[in-house]
Amino acid sequence: MWVSSILSGLAGGVLASGLTILYSYRLDKRKEHQAKTAHSFSLISALEAYAINCAGYIESAGEDIAEAYHTQDTNTLSKVRTPKFEIPANADFRTINAALASRVLTLPHLIRRSEEISFSIFVYNDAIEATYSSIKQCGIRGLSAWQLATELRCDARLPAPEFDTDWTFLAVLEKAANP
Repeated sequence: MWVSSILSGLAGGVLASGLTILYSYRLDKRKEHQAKTAHSFSLISALEAYAINCAGYIESAGEDIAEAYHTQDTNTLSKVRTPKFEIPANADFRTINAALASRVLTLPHLIRRSEEISFSIFVYNDAIEATYSSIKQCGIRGLSAWQLATELRCDARLPAPEFDTDWTFLAVLEKAANP
């Protein structure tokens, strides 16, 4: 009789320990997912803002080119600046997929390279040709930033963004990237 009570006590202890381990595992996984979501969200926001700024730049630069053709004055083209992308200070790449993190880290260098290409065209050709090049480069980088943000959203299991405007900035980026 005392053997069965010892065995039932042991079984209860093992069951309670198992449930405690399972609960703490689920709690750790939930905290890990929340950290991943928070760190991914800051990067996603920065990438999406950069893509939207690129589309705005493309439209502004296109209007300035039309004005330059109309007035025969290219001085207005030098006032338009390409958007900048900065990695958020609170970005923690330890919780993000390594392949995606490396693409995020190389994006500022690719953007700088695109600016150098446009600047070299400006130096050796003319401002209008440099602006066309800048529009194309901005379209390419804006699309890659948007695609990267989408992949980060999928990796962090975040929902797709909802747009409350009729402005189809993705179409603007695609048209600029593939003229």
